[in-house]
Amino acid sequence: MRGNQQLTSFGQKLDWLKAMFRLTDGEIGAATGASDSLVCRWRKDERIIDRFKDEIVLERLADFFLSRAEQTGQILELARVLSLTESNITGEKTAFRCAFTDFLYDGKPIVIKEAPSSLQPPQGCFLGMDGLLNALEQLEKRIKSTTAGITVYLSLEYSRIVREESVKDLWEALCRISGGNPVRLVFDRWESAEEAAKTLRGLLPFIHTGQMRLYLIKSTQKFFYSNISFYAGGLGIIITSEPVVNFGDSISTLVESSEYIKGMGGVFAKFDKNSKPVERHLLNPKDEAVCFGQLFEPTGDLKTIIDGANLLYMSVDAYMKLLKLNGINGTQRAYRMERFVKDKWQFEKFLETNRVIEIFSLPAFDEMIASQEIKAPDFSFHGGTIKADAEILKSLYAGILGSLERYRNLSVYLNRQGLPYPNFSCRLKGDRFVLLHSFESERRHAVYSDTWLLIYEYIRQFDEALGDGDLITTKKAAQAAIKIRLESLGG
Repeated sequence: MRGNQQLTSFGQKLDWLKAMFRLTDGEIGAATGASDSLVCRWRKDERIIDRFKDEIVLERLADFFLSRAEQTGQILELARVLSLTESNITGEKTAFRCAFTDFLYDGKPIVIKEAPSSLQPPQGCFLGMDGLLNALEQLEKRIKSTTAGITVYLSLEYSRIVREESVKDLWEALCRISGGNPVRLVFDRWESAEEAAKTLRGLLPFIHTGQMRLYLIKSTQKFFYSNISFYAGGLGIIITSEPVVNFGDSISTLVESSEYIKGMGGVFAKFDKNSKPVERHLLNPKDEAVCFGQLFEPTGDLKTIIDGANLLYMSVDAYMKLLKLNGINGTQRAYRMERFVKDKWQFEKFLETNRVIEIFSLPAFDEMIASQEIKAPDFSFHGGTIKADAEILKSLYAGILGSLERYRNLSVYLNRQGLPYPNFSCRLKGDRFVLLHSFESERRHAVYSDTWLLIYEYIRQFDEALGDGDLITTKKAAQAAIKIRLESLGG
């Protein structure tokens, strides 16, 4: 919560208390006998606890927060919130329960104010996101020309500063400091997928291009709940501490002590030892081919977003001509031809029994005709753009039209304005795994992941793309648009 905000409703106050004590919906639910989803609906004011009919639930809720305050040493904070003295709050339970219930239902606002701007942080400390960016600049100057691998240790669920609008500047700064090496992001297990997903959404563009690698620690790390650590490979550390319930700004400290840096390096090494990658980065073409082939296994439907073309629609003869035109000879041509024939056969067989939904960029189709090149970020051509000619492009567009007529399970949608991520493709295999390809500055990248939270985020992104107002959604309109392009090629 940033700025001055007034929280008045039952749900807003419960959500505020949840954040204050760094709780999960599951923990609140276990104490009250409610499910995680029901607690979430309480916090959103989608379901209200009846003050009189649900008295037992409210008593359990009050007792739970009192117990948590005692465990965490936050008794005085809770007393101030409820306008009680410490003796009132630790005395007879009835008085506390009544005060707690009144607090939830009285409709009076809790006013959360930012710290006055006149207050200055201690030397070596930096306030808020702007301060963190300044600290990173100082770190970059300190390590000078040394290329330092950057690792960030945080909680996807609780690290809220990384959800701010300016977070893109943070990740870009980290990628710059790492000297082109991927930034490692190490996080612990989450209980609220909804909260974790909010952080993950800001990372997707960096995952696309391989600028960021995600690692999951097998256990819960309470240290991550209120601290984010930026570790530059033994050369420097920034520790960012986030305030309870976002009261005021975060404070970032650029560590000067070499002994502290060395000591924390040992702690981080233990974290790394107990972590595992969330996604696999496919640099070996054969590994990539195996994962691509798994897309056409007869289990689960296939959803794709491609800023360019799916080469599997063109004929085998056109693909051979494409290889020759691009100077691919010898064993490379034989390997790619064998792979194409196999993938095309699997794709067409898959279409007979499984649903395939593909979203393409109409401007990309037009650009391919104008430039006599094909964009195919997901098909093992280095650099992503491929020389073509009118005959090859005719085969591609005619193949899409023919498949739309032949296969009832195929749906093709065209975006009139282009897709949000250029030079990128996303292929979702049901809810089992996601395969991503991108190319940027002549550099290709492929990512495979079967981590359900990441898959969920790409499914959400796909659904958003399907809801785009610039999308041609009817089959006849899509066919007409492709026929116009085919006619321009003399087809």
